[in-house]
Amino acid sequence: MKEINIATREVKTLADSIGFYFRDVTAFCDLYFSPRLSKLIAVVAYAQEKQTSSKVNIYTLDCPPLQLKDILQADVLASSRKTAWYIGGAALCVLTLLFFLRRKLFFRRRKAVPAPVPANEVAEIFYSENNKEKSFYDFKNKAILFLGGFQVFDKNGKNITGEFTPTLKYILVLIVLYTVKSDKGISSSKLQELLWFDKTEEAARNNRSVNVRKLRVLLQSLGNIDITNENSYWTISLTDDVLLDYKEALRLIHKIQGGTPTALEDILRLLELLDSGPMLPNIQFEWVDNFKNDFSNVVIDVLMQVINNSKHSFHDHQDIRLKIADCILKIDPINEEALLIKCNALSFMGKKGLAKVTFDNFAREYHLLLGESYQGSMKDFIQ
Repeated sequence: MKEINIATREVKTLADSIGFYFRDVTAFCDLYFSPRLSKLIAVVAYAQEKQTSSKVNIYTLDCPPLQLKDILQADVLASSRKTAWYIGGAALCVLTLLFFLRRKLFFRRRKAVPAPVPANEVAEIFYSENNKEKSFYDFKNKAILFLGGFQVFDKNGKNITGEFTPTLKYILVLIVLYTVKSDKGISSSKLQELLWFDKTEEAARNNRSVNVRKLRVLLQSLGNIDITNENSYWTISLTDDVLLDYKEALRLIHKIQGGTPTALEDILRLLELLDSGPMLPNIQFEWVDNFKNDFSNVVIDVLMQVINNSKHSFHDHQDIRLKIADCILKIDPINEEALLIKCNALSFMGKKGLAKVTFDNFAREYHLLLGESYQGSMKDFIQ
């Protein structure tokens, strides 16, 4: 990992390198930042020789990263004194461990049985200490995922994404997008225009028939999913036990935007879906851009609506405000409103160093995308 000073062009080496075995499209790597853990998380994956399985390695690094010289101590002690330090350090660790074990047992015995929670307050306890990691969705079973990248998992929890050729993937994405947009679906002529524009009508029809047949067979491994053609319009229907994250996110968005009192659970469900990342980031075609832009806009609008809602402003739950800001920044990395929310949340939580790192990263991203220096200052974002 390298740190580059844009002004002086000074390059510093931070931490160590991570081995990455590149295999064209079968290899994947990405770097994530976990605000809750204050760590950078690197995910490295590549397919095995026969591409029937993949090897995934996950690495973590404390953030902000340090230079090697900052964490290594100079060897100034004699070997005899080193031995004494090692023995003393080991003894201290053992005593500390015994202390915390005894303390944990003591408090466990004193822990009182919690009083029943009134029914009208149940929604407000989702982010209590015992529910912070509550999960609403199983993304690894009977799921078609668009958020964070195209993935499909069958009813046995097997990732069958690799069985989708690019053509099968694009057909499924188009039918889903147009079906969710309108129950009418997408016409055969539109499919031909987008996917087989260079073929004759007969050749396009043959390609469509063969690929739709293969797609139906693949989707049957998820459950009762049906692709139908009525009056030359293609639609997809699936049962409630199959997760389509894009459709579920839109359902929650429309519910929150409806103007009626919104349950906290709906907001937490939406945040769990959006936490996966932006919509179809690896499919870069003009025909999908409008859907991606519309989805990004409505997501940012509804999350800002949630933040500005007096009932759900979450001043007592800065972790939720932080998650909302992160979801917005994944879609729009130079959104100043999200930066304001995140910096204030981190500052309120006592993580002022992380707030400064967040601001600096934002300024670098701003310069990278727009080609000009960001004019704001850290003070502008801490209230």
